[in-house]
Amino acid sequence: MFRNAIKYLFKTKVTKKSFDFSIFLPKAPQTHKQQLLEECTKRGIPIHVDNSLEQSSGAYSIFRNPASEAELENRLSTKKAIILSKRVNFIAFLALIVSAIPLIRPFL
Repeated sequence: MFRNAIKYLFKTKVTKKSFDFSIFLPKAPQTHKQQLLEECTKRGIPIHVDNSLEQSSGAYSIFRNPASEAELENRLSTKKAIILSKRVNFIAFLALIVSAIPLIRPFL
């Protein structure tokens, strides 16, 4: 009887809905490495350590270590340099065509 009275007094309603309390907390700033990882994944740059002994696919691929910050920055800057050089090469090719037109015109 005493047990039933305690249960009745402290009766709580249990709901299966979960509530996200993170809306009450301030957002934590991302570290530099997290920003690099996001930038690399957005640009399609591999973020894992290049090790020939590790499996690059399969069930164990999720356990691969991410590369260091210096390596990620190096890969990101290399990718940006490649994109920039492609743009510069295209502009140079257009300039070559435009400059060659007056040279070819007298022969036509």
